[in-house]
Amino acid sequence: MTSSSPDDLLASGRSSTSRLNDLTGRAVLLVLALAPVPLGSNRPFFWALWALVLGLLLMAYGAALYRKGLKLRLPFAAIHGLTFLFTLVALWMALQVLPLGSVIALPDIRSTAGSSFAFPSISITPGDTLIALLRWLSYGILFFLALQASVRKQRARRLTWFLLLFVAIQAAYAIIAMLYLADQVVLVEKTQYLGEATGTFVNRNSLATYLGFGCVLALLLALPEVDGPQDAPRKRSRRGGFSLALTSDNILAGGALLIMLAALLATGSRMGLFATFCG
Repeated sequence: MTSSSPDDLLASGRSSTSRLNDLTGRAVLLVLALAPVPLGSNRPFFWALWALVLGLLLMAYGAALYRKGLKLRLPFAAIHGLTFLFTLVALWMALQVLPLGSVIALPDIRSTAGSSFAFPSISITPGDTLIALLRWLSYGILFFLALQASVRKQRARRLTWFLLLFVAIQAAYAIIAMLYLADQVVLVEKTQYLGEATGTFVNRNSLATYLGFGCVLALLLALPEVDGPQDAPRKRSRRGGFSLALTSDNILAGGALLIMLAALLATGSRMGLFATFCG
């Protein structure tokens, strides 16, 4: 028996899976870059649009795996706990939409005027519940595709840097729009949260939540490596026997963290600030 050469490995199924996950990672980044722009996609039209886009991406990903005879880099067995809980919530939401009123004899609701209202499903507003289920499924698809694209450490770090860039741009825009662009939201006059940063989002709390995610990513990337690669250019300091490596990446992430914290404070969202520090 002879060992596999690098050329054999490049021609293997693992290489095909890597190329597929590269493309998947880029598609996920494109969705994450565009989704916050149109008012934070906080409208039913955009919820349905991104669910459609992500559904098509999932179908294309599954078709590519099937056509090339590839396997998932991170199978469902590795995340069975999350998969079970996610599926349980989805099934509960779907159950509320089904027309079960005649089967389980749901009670009628009577108003103070004596009028009776009968509902065919558990949910009083099945349309809204169905849209909520659509959003929930789209979150799951996004998580799954991002997880598969992030199996390789190098690719995961690259995706994280792009995500940090997106949030940093949003933070910078939020401050600039508040101070120099007549405090507008994507060229639309604001009627609420005047004098507070909202960026491209509908309200300050949504922006604060988005910035909070970015702050957590920036903090992780700003922390110096402990016993990192020996060939990385860095400055060392000895504390308690550990070697701390401070690189230019750490400095850039620290700068992005300051920008996002400034935008977070400009939102005036107290709960957003509290949630960020909890993260």
